[in-house]
Amino acid sequence: MRPLQWPKIYRAVGDRSSAHRRHSHDVLDNYIFGSIIIDDISTTNFLNFIANASRDFFKLFYISTSDPSTTSSSSTTSHSTSSLYNVIDRPFNIIDQLYGGVVQLIHFIIQLFNIIDQLFYFTVIEAELPALLTAVVTSIPMGNISSFSIRSGNISLVALTLPLSSVYNASSLSLQLDDDVSASMPTAVMTTGDLIHGYRSFNCAQMLPWMSVIPLSPFPKDTAFSVPGRVVGVFLYDGAVEMDVSNLSHPINISIGSSPANLTCLYWGEVEFGWKKQGCETLYVSDRVTCQCNHLTNFTLGSPILPTAQQAAASSAVSKDSNKYTIIGAAVGGTFISMVTLLVVLIIVRRKKYDETSVLKEAKNDVFHLIEFDRLINQNERIEVWKGIYSDTTQVAVKKSIDGKMRSDLIREATVLKECTTTLNGSMRMWWEWLPNLTWLAQQIATGMQYLCEMKIVHTRLTPKKILCRREGDQFFTKLCGFYHCVPDGTKTNVEDVALHTRIKMIQPGVELITGPEWMEHLTSIVVRCTKTDPEERLQFSRICRQLEERTKAGESFFQNDKNEDSYSIIDVI
Repeated sequence: MRPLQWPKIYRAVGDRSSAHRRHSHDVLDNYIFGSIIIDDISTTNFLNFIANASRDFFKLFYISTSDPSTTSSSSTTSHSTSSLYNVIDRPFNIIDQLYGGVVQLIHFIIQLFNIIDQLFYFTVIEAELPALLTAVVTSIPMGNISSFSIRSGNISLVALTLPLSSVYNASSLSLQLDDDVSASMPTAVMTTGDLIHGYRSFNCAQMLPWMSVIPLSPFPKDTAFSVPGRVVGVFLYDGAVEMDVSNLSHPINISIGSSPANLTCLYWGEVEFGWKKQGCETLYVSDRVTCQCNHLTNFTLGSPILPTAQQAAASSAVSKDSNKYTIIGAAVGGTFISMVTLLVVLIIVRRKKYDETSVLKEAKNDVFHLIEFDRLINQNERIEVWKGIYSDTTQVAVKKSIDGKMRSDLIREATVLKECTTTLNGSMRMWWEWLPNLTWLAQQIATGMQYLCEMKIVHTRLTPKKILCRREGDQFFTKLCGFYHCVPDGTKTNVEDVALHTRIKMIQPGVELITGPEWMEHLTSIVVRCTKTDPEERLQFSRICRQLEERTKAGESFFQNDKNEDSYSIIDVI
């Protein structure tokens, strides 16, 4: 746009002739009393219209006058000083009658020249048109005139002055620029709620609805919508104050004219600074479009901007990258959450284990303080066996792991004894008695092994070292020990844990069985039967018990006791 030049302001010398009065009356009629209709209003012509209006007002009020009653025909005409207040009678009377005094008119002229001053000292662009139209409408005192309009092929504007009484009595309000463009709003917008009472100025008794049409959008180009046509603005003023009309329950109808069916009603969002469609419905009747909206602002028709092939490809690439980043982020987040969860679980487990260990240590300390260690019975590189007294009354044998490697084995032995309901009566030390009645001892051992077989337990360590003997008078009693190597029947053989006394043929099946393990009781017939390779051919412990029982009854005791001799002898202890 090119900068506009300041228009020439003519200073007219008036008189009180009828022609001058008639001209003054015509000017007031054209620019104040009647509807103003200008044919060709482009941006430049619209500004020229304001300049011409101001120039004509100057013809009326900025003049030098002379009073005929004070001059003669031969005397020189005297001119008084130019003044806005030195005005002619009739226009002053008319203005004073219609507008309540000259002060309001002077205020209007000052406002008009302020607009002109802004227009002609700066470069005018299309984006300023909505603000200029608003400035013109709010600067013109409508008085008792019901309408003000500017119409042209490019820019159109119409404004109505409505007394509050007519607003309350009517059901709807209509504005129409031409056959294509019009607006209709319910008067409830202006008469209900806080809308009218909250914004109406104290001295104003009139409502000023107005609408305008600008041929092309004066707003910045929007990236979401394409706006090919006109922009229709609909506003409501209470005096010079714009009323905020929004979120209405009854829609306002704005007819925009004919348009293709692929366009949608849009409005300009002042806050978002872009075209929006929320709050507006598009209604097509034949080829004419009506926008039903719940607020007032600038409206138009437009369509969404579809992305080009390059934009679509770029968007697809961005989407793929976004998906990739999303997957990576989800994986990283999942890993982090898993690590945190694992850490929390480890902390809880460790704390629980620590608590259990603390309880066990406390219990162990309690039991340990109740045992009085008497003497060391035996030891090797792995364990120690002590004789002790528990709770000052009971003699006990205590196995103590030296290097900690036997800890699990000792715990397993105690667990097996607990499951077999073996009590701690008598000594748990490992003793081996003289062998005066080997058959009777073998029978007791076989009875113990039979009990284990019924429990489906394989001893795997039945050797002289695992047998405890006790003498009571002339009778000998035996107990089995070494239960920490016991396993359930059918357990896979652990070759690394096989004892040296076990024959290779005994471990060839690969599993531990309760039938006929190899054990040495110096009875050849039984030993031969017990060392069969085929498990089915081996003697059952029940059969061994019967044979030993028969031999015990048929045999004779060769035991001779020395009263001064210790009944027990200590042998190797594991």
